[in-house]
Amino acid sequence: MRGPLPHENQTSESVDERTHLSNGKLFGEEHDQVQKDISCETSKCSTAGPGQVNCSQYSENKQLFILGCDIDKVLIQRATEANPYPENITFQEVDIMDLTNSSKLFVDFLATHQSAGLFDLTTCFSITMWIHLHHGDQGLMTFLHEIAKRTRYLLIEPQPWKCYKSAVRRMKKLKLPIEWLSLNDLGINKDVVEKIETYLVTECNMEIVQRLGETEWERQLLLLRNISFSSDSCTEKHAAVLK
Repeated sequence: MRGPLPHENQTSESVDERTHLSNGKLFGEEHDQVQKDISCETSKCSTAGPGQVNCSQYSENKQLFILGCDIDKVLIQRATEANPYPENITFQEVDIMDLTNSSKLFVDFLATHQSAGLFDLTTCFSITMWIHLHHGDQGLMTFLHEIAKRTRYLLIEPQPWKCYKSAVRRMKKLKLPIEWLSLNDLGINKDVVEKIETYLVTECNMEIVQRLGETEWERQLLLLRNISFSSDSCTEKHAAVLK
């Protein structure tokens, strides 16, 4: 799966803009916090949150653990080498759409750091379009379902249809082969952002907590909460279902 094109690399300003919620105050402080960053690239978003607090002790007697995932081995290697908090942040190469391997990774990580079996926060930046282009409409829905069922909160940046058209134009301008589905093959198109939001709410049992405005790329940021789980620790029954 191809990652973001050159001009989409994270700037420090865009990272700050999208990660200011990544601290324990959003979730309360009754237990160690466990977060997951999907498509972490070179780790700027994964480390931005912990960089604003003491990652090893973000509140009294509590720790913050983060799993950063990306399909690109080179980016994961760079992230690992530059990791300022190796005891609290783990970077792992994984294809999120390989449900067997990715599910095992998440379950194992949670079993190590969070007995409740849920990530407190999952962040998804600059990834929905690439999932959609490579795996189609059904693949996009599967991705949303998989990330929603294993998290209390989801911070997601859906990429609008104009990003799809821009990606195609850039590939043609660079004279690079297009290795994904034709835009004409996608049933979900111009209203993709609305469809993503609707699916998360109606099919994944999530509710919108806050609309956080737009990034510098004019993409919406949505914070959602999984209403299947109370604010208290997940029960053993819920944790068993997730496995």
